[in-house]
Amino acid sequence: MNPEVTARRLRELDDLQPPLVVTSFLWGAQDLPRTHRHRRGQLVFSGENVVTVTTGRIRIVVPPNRGVWVPPEVPHETMGHGMIRMQSVFVRPDHLEGLPDRCVAVAISPLLRELIHASAGSTDEILPGTPDERIALVILDQLRVLPVVALQLPMPIDRRICAVCDALLSNPADERTLPEWGQAVGASTRTLSRLFQDETGMAFHHWRQQARLLAALPRLADGESITNVALDLGYQTPSAFISMFKSVMGVTPGAYFEDAGRSQRKEHDEAD
Repeated sequence: MNPEVTARRLRELDDLQPPLVVTSFLWGAQDLPRTHRHRRGQLVFSGENVVTVTTGRIRIVVPPNRGVWVPPEVPHETMGHGMIRMQSVFVRPDHLEGLPDRCVAVAISPLLRELIHASAGSTDEILPGTPDERIALVILDQLRVLPVVALQLPMPIDRRICAVCDALLSNPADERTLPEWGQAVGASTRTLSRLFQDETGMAFHHWRQQARLLAALPRLADGESITNVALDLGYQTPSAFISMFKSVMGVTPGAYFEDAGRSQRKEHDEAD
């Protein structure tokens, strides 16, 4: 089935029989399900909104032209602000071969985006040998080749490094150095450096850069100026922020969100 789902129907998805279920639903930010899990793997995708998916040790922020793959039985929480139009693809556990076994951000190709929109618009049962079944099979093939993108932020466990990370999430512009953080949390510079690498897989400065990038995405998607966002996040100049953004995302912020805007305008024109 490809239902337009409510919160109640979302909880019932695990009981549906088809290998693939594509859904489309509109949430108010306050109505999004709190920490929950599915027996199916799930692709979370919005063509219009920035969405944050949080698991125990990973935070992933995705703008409109990216998605999040969540494996089966992984507790997660989805967050956003305002009204959130979201599509999801749920895959039965026996059809997960070739799909990631961890929670990752992925690039959504134009082809996959159109296939998801087409399938989510149908409420008919998928029958063997029909066009709907063939679309579902192509979606499965596309899911297996999704490029992973660097939009996740690993979270640590050690209380000292957690204190540093929590402070930086609250204020990404904080410029304190690792020795200064060490004095604040009662650990040596060498210990904090080792903890960052061991528990997040990233050096301190890379983790802070990633935290700043993920803090920037919702604001840029809302149309805030690059200059305001860059200065608020601790960059001395907008060009320094743009350079960082391009090094991670492959394009400048302007080009990145212009591409997302074209996709949204295309979807709205087709809906009209």
